[in-house]
Amino acid sequence: MTLINTIFEEVLEDIIPTQRELTLINDIIKKLTKLLDEKAQQLEIKYTKIEPQGSTGIKQTQLKNDFDIDLFIGLNYELYKPKYEGLSKNKLKKASKKDFLNLCNNWIKKSLTLKEFRNP
Repeated sequence: MTLINTIFEEVLEDIIPTQRELTLINDIIKKLTKLLDEKAQQLEIKYTKIEPQGSTGIKQTQLKNDFDIDLFIGLNYELYKPKYEGLSKNKLKKASKKDFLNLCNNWIKKSLTLKEFRNP
């Protein structure tokens, strides 16, 4: 093996997450998704999907000992459309921001009250 290949292998070993880390990430994603889904059902919130994005999503570019989890939550615009129809751009922005903050505060944050999510 050449010196460059040896260095390359050493660097990869230092930055590629272990299978244990990948399993932990997937377990956390499943747990978060389950908690969000349960709370959504309790609050009768309809969503289209919850899936990981960014480094823990399709790309799988997370680094060893250094990852965060970004979840994309899809909402059906048709459910909000009647409320937003006819609004000016400024009023639409304010109304959608208010709805978004409401979802964040009453659904997402309240879904993640477990101690283990406070300081991972």
